[in-house]
Amino acid sequence: MRIINFTGQRITIYKSEFLRGDESGWFLPDRVEGDSILAVFIIEQDVGKLDRYEYGTITTVDGIAIPTTGILTASLPRPREGTWCIVTEAMAAFSSSATSRVDLLIPDGPVYDESGYQLGYRGFARRF
Repeated sequence: MRIINFTGQRITIYKSEFLRGDESGWFLPDRVEGDSILAVFIIEQDVGKLDRYEYGTITTVDGIAIPTTGILTASLPRPREGTWCIVTEAMAAFSSSATSRVDLLIPDGPVYDESGYQLGYRGFARRF
């Protein structure tokens, strides 16, 4: 099946045998012999989107004002026969059609380097 990336960012999936960790965190050691990348999904031009509006700010106990955005709905790509669609977790959460879709993949199991920088993901989550 074809896989199309609608997240707006490149998605890299790493081979499990190169990773250390568990569900609480996956890490790719700094020195890896061999190709640790399983697949890379580039950004499609027709990216799904969230309908956002400026909501205001929240203020921390230290007095720092942090902007917040309201999200009304998410626009997902139409289902395509023989195709999986990679979407963000927020897109799936705010779309009314996501609950009935089994063709959506959400990047899952973030993979970090030894410094804590996110490199990619271990795989995908999906509805069955």
